[in-house]
Amino acid sequence: MKYAHPSIPKDLYERLKNKARELGLSVPELLEKLLESYEVQAQQPKATVTVKDMWVYIELDNERVALNTAQAGKMCRLKILPEHLCREVRARIPWL
Repeated sequence: MKYAHPSIPKDLYERLKNKARELGLSVPELLEKLLESYEVQAQQPKATVTVKDMWVYIELDNERVALNTAQAGKMCRLKILPEHLCREVRARIPWL
């Protein structure tokens, strides 16, 4: 018996095929790498970002760190803070 699965929309498949070609992979290999990446991200602890006045509070595993906006901006530019935290900080403080 063959495995029945819903078809992938043609435009999505074309995007996957083009990206796979760019990276020198097949579409199944690309999908496997995407799943692995998703699993790694899902296992990372969740951090919350709060901005109050000129301070950025980052909370991770019940520990809290306070950075002023200049420190947070510099740490993002130097790629010291993870990108997902920097995106949240930039969303709340657009001039960083």
